[in-house]
Amino acid sequence: MSGVRPSHPAPLYKFIMQLEKWFATPVWYDYTVFNFDSVAAKCREIAKTHANRSLSNVGGWQSNDFDLYRYDELKPVADIIRQKIIEFSSFISPRARLDFDNSWLNINYKGNYNSKHYHPLSVFSGVIYISANDDSGNIVLYNDSPMVHYQDIFNNDSDLFFKEVTYKPKNGMILFFPAWVAHSVTPNMSDEPRISIAFNIKQI
Repeated sequence: MSGVRPSHPAPLYKFIMQLEKWFATPVWYDYTVFNFDSVAAKCREIAKTHANRSLSNVGGWQSNDFDLYRYDELKPVADIIRQKIIEFSSFISPRARLDFDNSWLNINYKGNYNSKHYHPLSVFSGVIYISANDDSGNIVLYNDSPMVHYQDIFNNDSDLFFKEVTYKPKNGMILFFPAWVAHSVTPNMSDEPRISIAFNIKQI
């Protein structure tokens, strides 16, 4: 779908430079509260009895896709995610209708990380952090434009031309971004496991 630029009359008294961000990459985040200890304990329990799959994760444990509503301890987190999906949908369009596609658990132990990847066949992706600290590994989002090498002249001093952006996870932090945005997770340098629930979002 192509956009049509609105027409604005030029000021009569002087020219004012206007900035229009037509192709910016949106990222939404918020901080939520739930019983972190209870949810983390359930995630660790699930990890002991469920198979580990290997996708972008280098070390650590990642579950297969499953319904968060299967477990009473995880239902509050599922409700938060669904509510936040409704909230950020309103920023996109009054006609936007989004919902869960799939979800999975991640546990990164010391030294574990996730290599650069993206989530095909989805509209948006997201993650909510169950247990994280300053040393447990950041999420990095990348600008994969083929012309990205031209950004060197700006020395990363303008957020209009960053090559990448880093978010440091906190307990309860939830993050949404377009599924086509490549991202990675830096190594966990903490002795405590980094626990998160990742998910994809579909249009309905």
